[in-house]
Amino acid sequence: ESSGIMEDGANRHRSVMDLLETVTPPEVLADKSSPQHRAMTWIALMDARRIDPASDPDGLVQRYAAATLFFATGGGAAESTEAEANDDSSESVAFSPTPWVRDFGFLAFEHECEWNAKVGGGTGEVGYTAMGVFCDNESDDPFKIDQIILPMNGLSGTIPEELGLLSNVYNAILFSNNELGGSIPESIKNLAGLRTLDINDCQLSSSIPENLFALERLENLWLHDNSLTSTIPPRISEAKALRTLSLSNNYLTSTLPQELTRLSKLDTMLIESNHLTGTIPELGSSLKQLRTLSLANNSLRGTIPVDIAGMEMLESLSLQNNALTGPIFYIRPLTQLKVLSLSNNQLTGLLPKGIFFEGTKLEYLAVGHNKLRGPLPSNLGNAAELKELHVNDNDFIGAVPLENMAPLGALQVARFQGNKLSGSISLPSGNGNFFGNLRVLDLSRNDLTSSIPSGVGSLTSLTDLYLDYNGGLTGTLPRELYEIDQLRILHLNNNRLKGTIATDITKLTLLTVINLADNYLSGLLPAQMDLMPDLTHVAFDENQFHGTLPKTVSSLRNLRHFSVSSNKISGTIPTEWDRMQSLETLSVERNSLTGSFPIEGLVSLQVLKARENKFTGTISKGLFTPNLTEVDLSRNEISGTLSESVGKSVSLEVLDLSANRIAGTLPPEVGRSSELRKLKLTGNGFVGSLPTELGDLAKMETLELAKNLFSGSVPPSLVRLASLSTLELSENDFEGSLDFMCINELPFKLFTSDCYGEKPEVICECCTLCCSDVADQDKIVCHQH
Repeated sequence: ESSGIMEDGANRHRSVMDLLETVTPPEVLADKSSPQHRAMTWIALMDARRIDPASDPDGLVQRYAAATLFFATGGGAAESTEAEANDDSSESVAFSPTPWVRDFGFLAFEHECEWNAKVGGGTGEVGYTAMGVFCDNESDDPFKIDQIILPMNGLSGTIPEELGLLSNVYNAILFSNNELGGSIPESIKNLAGLRTLDINDCQLSSSIPENLFALERLENLWLHDNSLTSTIPPRISEAKALRTLSLSNNYLTSTLPQELTRLSKLDTMLIESNHLTGTIPELGSSLKQLRTLSLANNSLRGTIPVDIAGMEMLESLSLQNNALTGPIFYIRPLTQLKVLSLSNNQLTGLLPKGIFFEGTKLEYLAVGHNKLRGPLPSNLGNAAELKELHVNDNDFIGAVPLENMAPLGALQVARFQGNKLSGSISLPSGNGNFFGNLRVLDLSRNDLTSSIPSGVGSLTSLTDLYLDYNGGLTGTLPRELYEIDQLRILHLNNNRLKGTIATDITKLTLLTVINLADNYLSGLLPAQMDLMPDLTHVAFDENQFHGTLPKTVSSLRNLRHFSVSSNKISGTIPTEWDRMQSLETLSVERNSLTGSFPIEGLVSLQVLKARENKFTGTISKGLFTPNLTEVDLSRNEISGTLSESVGKSVSLEVLDLSANRIAGTLPPEVGRSSELRKLKLTGNGFVGSLPTELGDLAKMETLELAKNLFSGSVPPSLVRLASLSTLELSENDFEGSLDFMCINELPFKLFTSDCYGEKPEVICECCTLCCSDVADQDKIVCHQH
């Protein structure tokens, strides 16, 4: 009896193989590692349905194709099925857990039309009520698979050629948001009735198969966010039913084929973020149904085709980030247009008034980073539905047309920065709620004059205000500015503002960034900065502030950048400031600060600038933390020694302690700061010999050690500093020869030592400047060598 069962199993295996060899190459079926072999083995020996290949060949092939898809895309056990194949039982064998997120009943006893399941409630996380494979119960043949829905399910591997055996699939194939690689199978041509193919956001490579466009009923093709290469096949013209074409974010090259003009039913064309070149073909006369066109982020050149104005249904046109030239076409006929994005090109000429015709539906306009000129259109106010306006970084002149924009009640973002706009900032007058939704207003980098208008307080929804780099902006900070309680970012730097900061600034409790640098502001710094707890960036430098540093700054737990350089601040640094564990940049240079420098243990600190003050005392060991990249404490009155803890700052690139009173030896641990490019110790009282570990600082460019009391021989290890361009050793007590530094012809711009006079302290043939600190007790004598 046992032998009979085995014989029956062998005969079934042979008959199943005979059938499947007519649809899959025999050598592929024979490969025991192939998904096709695994699917055949399962069908022949493990599937409890035991479909008869003689009486139902079509049913067996369909089940085989679905099983092959499962195995080829990561479903099923990772190990071979040969062990299970030797099981003579007619019961279905359970597989190991699938790497798919869900298996949806694949390989179950039920008919493959039941290999699906509901997804959550409603439409589920992926936007579908159910996923898996499905059949159309209302069709003439309710047992034929008509759609495959498997998005976001962890599919990997490649799509097998056996997909083409499911020739009745006509509704949709959805494989989006998986990890499928390889190419689209050539057998896709067999799915003659397919209407939707979605394999977006996968890892497809290779080129788009030309026969894909032989699918005359194909309406929706989504292949964006893959790694597809080569060109868009000219045969695309054969897919005359196409309504949606999405090929964005791939590596497609060459030009846009003229054959695109034959897709007269096209509603959406998205081919942005590829490597396309050439010009844009004239599409307007043929693509009358087009609503969305995006060719952004390519290398397209030439002019914008005038016939685009013939696309009367067009709602969104995105051509930004190309190399387009010439003027912007006359756009009045595009009555449905809502989005026009032309930024980052080389467009010239005026911004046409025709864009802002009465009744326009325009909601988003972006023409920034071009070469547009002239005044901004006076009829901007006609775009009553406009939400975002980006005209930045052009050559626009004249006044800012804010008064003419009063009807733009929907406006949320207005960017005018980087032009040549002049005159005063004139806001609409009257009792209307003008710009009630405006969140971002950027007028920076223009030529605006006069003062900040008090009407700015009426912009109650404003979160970001940029008025920086307007050289003629004067006057004081209006108190109404402090009433914009939604304000988060305030940039008023690089102007000519004067007066003081009112205490009412603490009403701006949501403020994260405040930059008032490079003005003529005076008075005291805000004392209660803790009332603005979200501050991350504070810049008050290059003003005339006086008084002391507020202790309340230490309460700003999110503060990353604080700068008050070039003011008249006095007193000491509050000891409480060592609590600011998020601080990355601290700049207090060029003030009149005194006392010791209490900053230590700030683990996030990267840049410390405190030069040109009156600091005394010693440098704390806790100052040097691993994240430090730059320390400048030069031109103070700091004494003591340089701690060996300097070696803990492994990211340090610049250390400037020049013009202080630091003594002792230079610790060898400095050689551990392997990123160090500039070490400046000139004008201190360092003694002893230089550590040989200086030669480990391979990135060193500037080494300034002049005017100290170093002695002994200069270590030969310095010759390893291949990037060194400035080496200052003069006015020390070094002795011996420095000619070893001349051997490798280092690219010195400045190399000084005490090599001048009848009895020079050192010998140096390649020094650019030789000095003598013994020739004249009152004057150091240096000569070019």
